[in-house]
Amino acid sequence: MIINKLVMKNSLRILIVFMIAGSSMVSMAQTNVITLAPLGIINKFRVKYECKLSDNITVGSFLNCYYGMYKGFRADPFIRIYTNNKAPQGFYLQAKACIGSFSKNVQYSNSKDTTSIKRTWLTYGGGVACGYQCLLGKSKIPLDIMFGFAYSPFMAPRSIMVNDTKLDTSDQILWGFTGPGSFLNASFEIGCSF
Repeated sequence: MIINKLVMKNSLRILIVFMIAGSSMVSMAQTNVITLAPLGIINKFRVKYECKLSDNITVGSFLNCYYGMYKGFRADPFIRIYTNNKAPQGFYLQAKACIGSFSKNVQYSNSKDTTSIKRTWLTYGGGVACGYQCLLGKSKIPLDIMFGFAYSPFMAPRSIMVNDTKLDTSDQILWGFTGPGSFLNASFEIGCSF
């Protein structure tokens, strides 16, 4: 428990450093983009901030607030390289890091017993993606379509002992296919640029 609190405290410090670094880059940025992912509303609210550093490089972060089966948040700072030297529009390659905190009533069971325990855990990881972003019309409304892969492991205990009996969970399967730890990442986003 003490280790979990220390990790959380250090994770928040890292997140604050990313936010300060990002805000200092805004003054250098020529174009800034803010988007929302409307198709993700089933289990999360997702907002993206992106700022241009050069003709082909942007940096930013996704902030994901999950309210479905897994409750919590995750920040995904990223860097994008645009292939056409017209950032932030065109085809891009993206690399990102992930850090988040989640909670859930995790179900543990075996052939005889079942129990549910409220768990809170930190997760981290990273991913790669490619996509296409265009700025539409005179208002330069960003439309961003992305597909990629990510790794963000399920960090809650996978088994527990109850009355000298081992109980296991299969929640990591849902985490990896439909939850915040999904291996496949696809996104459609729309927003504003300034």
